[in-house]
Amino acid sequence: MSKSKVTVNIAGMNFSLVSEDEPAYVEELARELSAKIEELVASNPSISVSQAAILVALDSEDELKKHNNSSDNLRSQIKDYLEDAARARMEAENYKRELEKLKAQLG
Repeated sequence: MSKSKVTVNIAGMNFSLVSEDEPAYVEELARELSAKIEELVASNPSISVSQAAILVALDSEDELKKHNNSSDNLRSQIKDYLEDAARARMEAENYKRELEKLKAQLG
C-alpha cells in the first residue's frame, strides 16, 4: 500500500504525517483528537494543552486495553463454542454409527 503525506491540525498545532491510511481517515482522527483535547482544556482551564493531550492519550490507552481484553474474551468464547460444536458433531456421528449397528443387528 502506498504512503501519503497529510497535514493535520490538532489543538492549534500543525503536524505533517506520513501514513498508509487514507488522508480522510487521518484527518478524521486528528479532528476527533483535537476535539477531545480542546474539550478537556475548556472544562479545566488550569491544564495546558500538553497536559490535556497526555490525559487524552491515557484515556485512549485505557479504552484500547479494555477493548483488546474484551476481544480476547470473545475469541476465547468462540474457540470454546467451536470446540463444543466439534465434540457434539463427533458424538452425533458416534450415535449414528451405533444406531446403524443396532439396526443391522435387528434386521
